[in-house]
Amino acid sequence: TFCATGQMGFIRNLTSGEIIQQVIYYAKQLAAVDQKVTNIVLMGMGEPFHNYDATLEAIDRLNDPKAMNLGAR
Repeated sequence: TFCATGQMGFIRNLTSGEIIQQVIYYAKQLAAVDQKVTNIVLMGMGEPFHNYDATLEAIDRLNDPKAMNLGAR
């Protein structure tokens, strides 16, 4: 099998806000040990291209200099 999580079946896509909340959650966890989020990988349980609009919106908001300012590299 390619990925065991695929056996769970599809329920729904994440919203852009839910994607961003995951990053914020871990940013807070890392800040507690004086570290920060340095990169984000959009893969795992799901396919970003099947949730294209929300994925792009989340990336735009995460890259925003007025927000998390996680610039593209």
